[in-house]
Amino acid sequence: MTRPVFSAEDVRAAARRGELTLAVPPDAIVTPLARDEAGRRGIELVEVKPGAAASTRSTAAAGLAGSPTRSATCDPDDVERIVARVRARMPGADASQVRDIARRLLERLGG
Repeated sequence: MTRPVFSAEDVRAAARRGELTLAVPPDAIVTPLARDEAGRRGIELVEVKPGAAASTRSTAAAGLAGSPTRSATCDPDDVERIVARVRARMPGADASQVRDIARRLLERLGG
């Protein structure tokens, strides 16, 4: 059986689709350039069990709270990850406003 390969172009394609996570099977080969590109674009590579979708369509909250490895709770670390990703894409964004929106969204998803 052939192992799937994830390249930097796969990461760029996920970014063009607005995804914040890319589901990667445990046996997949992820190129070093793909890992670098994912880090640069704020895309999380999430290991998924075989049979799951190849990528996860997501909004900011679904990408963080909806991945298989996280629960939809208002974890302060999740809030800060959202703030960091938003500010990386929108440097002028007010951190306190983004933090408040992220907190409310995660609480809503968790409740």
